[in-house]
Amino acid sequence: VLYQTQRSKICQKKINSTQEKPKLILFWTKIFTNSIDANYINSHLFASPGRCDINRCKVTNNRQELCASDAVVFHARGGIKMNDMPQERSLHQRYVLLTKEPPYKTTAIVGHLNYFFNWTATYRTDSDIAYRYFRWRRKDKIVTGASPQSYLNNRQVRAAAMISNCYSQNNREHYIKRLSSVIPVTRIGHCSWNKCHKSF
Repeated sequence: VLYQTQRSKICQKKINSTQEKPKLILFWTKIFTNSIDANYINSHLFASPGRCDINRCKVTNNRQELCASDAVVFHARGGIKMNDMPQERSLHQRYVLLTKEPPYKTTAIVGHLNYFFNWTATYRTDSDIAYRYFRWRRKDKIVTGASPQSYLNNRQVRAAAMISNCYSQNNREHYIKRLSSVIPVTRIGHCSWNKCHKSF
């Protein structure tokens, strides 16, 4: 469904849909305040064997490539502004709303953009693209020879909380405080003295 505005128009440039060329993904906004380093992503992720199973994609933040893009990504907290939206759109494009934030932090920003986005990429399992905080990986080495209980008893860290927002709406910091009175909880992130590198 196309989002209708007085200034919107259909892209005249035909998108190349052949299998030979990679899909072009345009990041229209920043990710929060961070610009997309398209060169790094293309060379270190999509073009590196073993880094990503998907290698037929190319990322760009060059808005001149709007009509050639297969997907246009908008980060909900990346500076979506009504006076800075694409003025052209192709029938074959997918406009993607990207966010890991809860609804109460995004409704005011995108609530007036009904029918604008084709896809969503969020932490919700019913999103078009599952953009989760974590993922499970199958380990090559399987722990054997020890019962689950003895294995857990030898662990130095029983529970860990990685939190960047110290004043959450659901008061999770109070839950962590109460849990810490029962078992040791290692705290990592902006809300503790233990800092963690972004690559962790």
